[in-house]
Amino acid sequence: SFPGRWIVPPTPPPARRGPRRIVGNVQVEMHGITSGEDYLMQEDATSRVTKKLNEALRDNKPTKELKKAARNALLDVLWRNIKQRPMVIVNILEV
Repeated sequence: SFPGRWIVPPTPPPARRGPRRIVGNVQVEMHGITSGEDYLMQEDATSRVTKKLNEALRDNKPTKELKKAARNALLDVLWRNIKQRPMVIVNILEV
C-alpha cells in the first residue's frame, strides 16, 4: 500500500431476508395476577397479542415496535378484565 492510502476490501452484500412472520405459537404467561389462570382471559390475551404482532410484522416494524405492540395489547386485555396495569415483560425470539 502507498502512504496515506488504505486498501479496503469490498463489503459483502447484506444477507437477504424474507418477510418476517410468527413461526411458533405465541405464549402468554401471567404470574401473580388476579384471574391470571382463567382460561378465557389467557385465550383472549394470546389472540390479541398474536393479532397485534401480525399487524406490526405486516407493516415491517422493528423489534422494539413489535415488543411495544405486544405489551400494549396485553395491557389492554388486563385493564378490561381486572382493572390492573401490572408490569409486562415481552420476550421475542427471532430466528
